[in-house]
Amino acid sequence: LGGCKPLYVEQWLTYLQERGQLEKVTARQESPSQPDYLTRAGLADDELNALLGQIYKVAGFNRLQINRYLKHRHNPTMLATRYDQKELERYRQLNDIILTLLKLKPSP
Repeated sequence: LGGCKPLYVEQWLTYLQERGQLEKVTARQESPSQPDYLTRAGLADDELNALLGQIYKVAGFNRLQINRYLKHRHNPTMLATRYDQKELERYRQLNDIILTLLKLKPSP
C-alpha cells in the first residue's frame, strides 16, 4: 500500500471491518520527516538516506520541469541562460538525485 493516500487505506480497512473480514483495525501514519522512518520501513541504507535528504532539498519540482531538465541537462550553456544561480543549484541537486537513482537501479 506504499504510495496510496492514507484516506483510501483507512476507508478500505473500515469497509473490510464492516463486512466482517477484519476483526480489529488499527492504523498508524508514518511521516518521512521522522528520524527513524527509513529504518522502520526497512530501508536503513546510507545511499537511501542520502537520496531522501536530496529529495527534500529539491522539493518543489513538477513533472514538466524534471522532463525539461532531463532533456537539457547535458547542455550547460542552455541551463546557464535559462536559470539563475539559485535555480541552477536546485537543478544540480536534482541531477545528484538522478545519478543516485541510477546507481541504485539493478543491472539487467
